[in-house]
Amino acid sequence: MEGKDHEEIEVHEAQIAFILRRAEEGTAVGEVCRKAGISEAMYYNWRKKYAGRMASDMKRLRQLEEENGKLKKIRRSIARQGYAAGRDPPKAMKPARKRQCWVMHERPGG
Repeated sequence: MEGKDHEEIEVHEAQIAFILRRAEEGTAVGEVCRKAGISEAMYYNWRKKYAGRMASDMKRLRQLEEENGKLKKIRRSIARQGYAAGRDPPKAMKPARKRQCWVMHERPGG
């Protein structure tokens, strides 16, 4: 990943599940982390994020997070294009005004 100061280690979902399972079975967290080549902080972050999930669930979660990131990037790009074309950003409206606009089939804010 770009923008990271530390060295990235690519670990697959099955490996994360294996590491978490070993620690749950009673192996000391420090020993599990040393053998896997990760920090204890990384282990605890994974445990917080992936607790109780199987490798397939973890893979699906990662795919959804990547897709969500792409969609957010597209949304920001579209918003920037609108602002560059001279359109003002949408203004906050009170709920009553929004209902009135939708009832009258108008575009909110316009």
